[in-house]
Amino acid sequence: MRRADRLMKITHFLRSRRRAVTAQQIADEFDISVRTVYRDVQDLMDAHVPITGEAGVGCRLTFEVQHIVGCVCDGTVLWPAQP
Repeated sequence: MRRADRLMKITHFLRSRRRAVTAQQIADEFDISVRTVYRDVQDLMDAHVPITGEAGVGCRLTFEVQHIVGCVCDGTVLWPAQP
């Protein structure tokens, strides 16, 4: 799976969960390492995807993703800047 596709799928996975999701749960879902999950989630946060997390609890989206319009171009996930 391409990295850009995985980032989008992780975003949708988090969106579908009402409670915080641990890095291990994401790793198991996408058959990747926990370290890769940490890198991917940090990259999503750097791209202004509203993810919050807490050690020992997990991470979650802070508001509905349908308010964010994203697209994948040439393997890069592009997100609009936050207001």
